[in-house]
Amino acid sequence: MSATVSRGRQSVSSRSTLRIGASTSYSCHRSHVSLETERRIALLFPPDQRVRAILSEECGNNLPFLNDLDEVKLERFQFAALKLSAGDLDKFDQAIALAKRDWRDLLMAAGFGEDVNAHASWLPKQMWG
Repeated sequence: MSATVSRGRQSVSSRSTLRIGASTSYSCHRSHVSLETERRIALLFPPDQRVRAILSEECGNNLPFLNDLDEVKLERFQFAALKLSAGDLDKFDQAIALAKRDWRDLLMAAGFGEDVNAHASWLPKQMWG
């Protein structure tokens, strides 16, 4: 895991390389997860949960038309999934499934669909511990 700086905010990202044979390698990138996203994950879920990995792999640059967004621009979509989860893994999985079907519906359901900055003011209360 490495820390990088992007537009004044730090982010957490991961990168892995798959080596096949002696000379062939493929680089796999996951979406970055911003520190603000990390903050919200920590409020909603215990540290041993799988939420961070799912957000980076299934609710990020893999979604249609979001492949070029950085971790800060992905916050809107990732915050929406986190908000709909209310700290519950089953609800989180449902939110991820909704994002995969049509992320516009995810944004509307979370109340982030009509204002591109609405997500920035959402901060959940501590849901565990």
